[in-house]
Amino acid sequence: MDGTLYDLPMHRLRVGCRLFRHRRFIQAWIDSVDSFRGSREPDLQTAIVRTLAARLEISLEEANDRLHHVLDDIWAGGLRPRHLRPSVAQSLQMLDRLGIPRAIASDHDPSRKLGAMNLSEGWAYLGDATAVGALKPLPDILEHAVEHMGCHTVELVHVGDREDTDGESARNAGAVFLREPYPGAAPLPVRLRIILGLSIDEV
Repeated sequence: MDGTLYDLPMHRLRVGCRLFRHRRFIQAWIDSVDSFRGSREPDLQTAIVRTLAARLEISLEEANDRLHHVLDDIWAGGLRPRHLRPSVAQSLQMLDRLGIPRAIASDHDPSRKLGAMNLSEGWAYLGDATAVGALKPLPDILEHAVEHMGCHTVELVHVGDREDTDGESARNAGAVFLREPYPGAAPLPVRLRIILGLSIDEV
């Protein structure tokens, strides 16, 4: 879980005014990230920033500074504990009660966002795909997670909001993919219970 933790469209509205002046920079960053999907790089974060700097014709230092400001100060800094989606909070409580380990497998460092929502504790693994060297839909981040969690990828339930990245990454790893949010679907705790084969008494 990562982008599924909070209401993404609502958060865009919350920080939209502050992000608007950076819209060209943000689009260049998204394009730079996407240009590395499907490939492996030993120093992926540096490669992304280098590509970003080249697209905007700015220095690496300026690219890094602006990226930190946009992603950490504005985006992550705008999150609060109350922004955690209720269905996700219920799911985390259920997993913890049952002793089922939970992890974050994100394309980018999730620590600032988790800290802003008071969610830094309780994770068996915090994964940053840029540090692993391969973005989703490659399965590397999920394979890295199971090494730390002491299980196999076929035992993973990967909860994500994007079919093209999260879904493909799960399938490439042999894991189960659960899209969230998914309009019209049963609440996340119910779907997790079904996938995990839990009876109502166990929840």
